[in-house]
Amino acid sequence: MAVTTTNLLQGPANIYVGLFGAVEPATAVAAITTPTPWRDLGGTQGGLKVEISKEYMELEVDQIAAIPESRLTKWTATLTTNLAEVTLENLATAMNELAASVVTVAMDKKLELGGDLVGVPVNYVAILLDGRAPSGKNRRVIIRRALQVGAVEQANAKDGQTFIPVEFRAHYVSPSIKPIVYVDDITV
Repeated sequence: MAVTTTNLLQGPANIYVGLFGAVEPATAVAAITTPTPWRDLGGTQGGLKVEISKEYMELEVDQIAAIPESRLTKWTATLTTNLAEVTLENLATAMNELAASVVTVAMDKKLELGGDLVGVPVNYVAILLDGRAPSGKNRRVIIRRALQVGAVEQANAKDGQTFIPVEFRAHYVSPSIKPIVYVDDITV
């Protein structure tokens, strides 16, 4: 089998957040409109990882030793990274708060957390990754409805950088809108 070296991929991606339902760029190379509907989350450390997993239930019958069929029972997609820019706006995003929750009062910028009510709808977001595709072209990955489900911690140490770890989990959108879309630029 021949190897097509232009299909090999390396390099970082930029990450943006928008409200659930944010207008998606029309193509893989269209401008990303910031600060609205998309906000750049800035630098990351350790890369961006999108993990998609599927769980299947195996059906069985007495008459066949092999597995006759499997049925999909669960589908999950998760994006994980460490936000290197530890702004209050990024902390708000990590806590599933709107960036508008960060307010300026006199000479201070403030984000108040806590007091969440059980059973109240949460703030879903859209996540957009902008990076490289094979052949050096552009690839966009959009998670259309996501919720940050990871623990939020900030380690302040004299010999280490502080990050905001995030774990965005994709959620169902509708029968006609898929939760995730990959878009590669194929212009010649």
